[in-house]
Amino acid sequence: MYIIIFFHSDAKLRTPEEVDSLLSAEFPDEEEHPKLFELVKSVMVYTPCGSEHNNPNASCIEKKKCTKNFPKLFQDQTVVTTDSYAKLRR
Repeated sequence: MYIIIFFHSDAKLRTPEEVDSLLSAEFPDEEEHPKLFELVKSVMVYTPCGSEHNNPNASCIEKKKCTKNFPKLFQDQTVVTTDSYAKLRR
């Protein structure tokens, strides 16, 4: 699910552990949860865009670049940046 939640400043997620307790950008385990895995794969995965993926007219493309900054790089652990933006483990 995509959702935006604004926390009161006293309740903001400030550490990677706090972020990971509520958010995930990982696939469910395919063996343990095959239906959930397929659901996430079919509706939550961003479709490749741009010329290199034979999709140069995708709605996210501006000046030959994805405006959503996809594909995202592998991230082995969640990091909270100085501006409080979380780069999720993926």
